[in-house]
Amino acid sequence: MNTKSLQGYCGSRVCGPDRVFLFGDQMCHDPWEPGICPPGRVLSTTAYGTPVCGCPDGTYESDDDLDDDVCEPILSEILSCPKGQIFWFQEFSKPPMCTDDPCNGLNLNRKPNVLPFIPSLVDGQCYQIGTQPKICKADSFYSVDFEELKGVCDSLDDVGYLMFDQKEIDTLIGLFGEPLQYDTDTNNNSTNSTSEVIHSNNSNHTNDITPNNSPAILNGSMNIN
Repeated sequence: MNTKSLQGYCGSRVCGPDRVFLFGDQMCHDPWEPGICPPGRVLSTTAYGTPVCGCPDGTYESDDDLDDDVCEPILSEILSCPKGQIFWFQEFSKPPMCTDDPCNGLNLNRKPNVLPFIPSLVDGQCYQIGTQPKICKADSFYSVDFEELKGVCDSLDDVGYLMFDQKEIDTLIGLFGEPLQYDTDTNNNSTNSTSEVIHSNNSNHTNDITPNNSPAILNGSMNIN
């Protein structure tokens, strides 16, 4: 934004879409780089370009304690909940709480790398997030509408991801170098994968859970100076 005219304008991209620019050191950082965020938090960028630390995708900050990891996984069993209950919303305008599993136990005892289940807005049946059940078209995945607290079918574009074709990927690599790579553990097999899908802050849903074992950030976060 121009500070005199208060008008927005297009500027040159400083970092690749998988990195976060910090004003303090004028450098581009891996969102998971140690030592930048408080315990359990991950670095991201707001729609206004401000770097923030928040809970990782699929978790909710249950406390504002910056000395401990207080990011709790939603639709999951957590230590503070009674046995047989999960951490989930009863209404999205209020924080999640301990409650009964809306999928009759499917979310109990899930392994950490297994995405949760949620009832569908269409037929009330429970399907796993990130899959393509029979109710979804070929180009859509099962996601979450948090205002309804129900499962819906969305394309990756619908849930706020930037999709790049190979030409665009080659251009980004030419400008910013190879994208970050992370080891992912799926079915106990460790693989090194590079995503061609970059998350955007301009999601049609307030928050979303998406098909790459990486549900989107759910809550407010702390500014990085």
